Amino acid sequence: MCGWRRDLGDMINELEGSMARGSTVTLLSEVEKEARDTRLGENSRDYHRHLKNLTLHHHVGDPTRRKDLEALPMEKYDSVIIVADEELES
Repeated sequence: MCGWRRDLGDMINELEGSMARGSTVTLLSEVEKEARDTRLGENSRDYHRHLKNLTLHHHVGDPTRRKDLEALPMEKYDSVIIVADEELES
């Protein structure tokens, strides 16, 4: 997943319910790793702390920057989800 939205935790919860056990989700965003747990847990959401089917992999970077995208193992991904970055929404 590229980008960050305030409802990203809900999206992860939806993926958790539809993905096979052992699946992984890679998050590429400019949001620092240390802030992600808090931001995913906003509004009493803690789905990301109780995942059974998914494993989250965190990468900090700009999803519009080629160098940051090339640092990821793209050949391993079956799908890519791009979300509007909340920092850029008006």
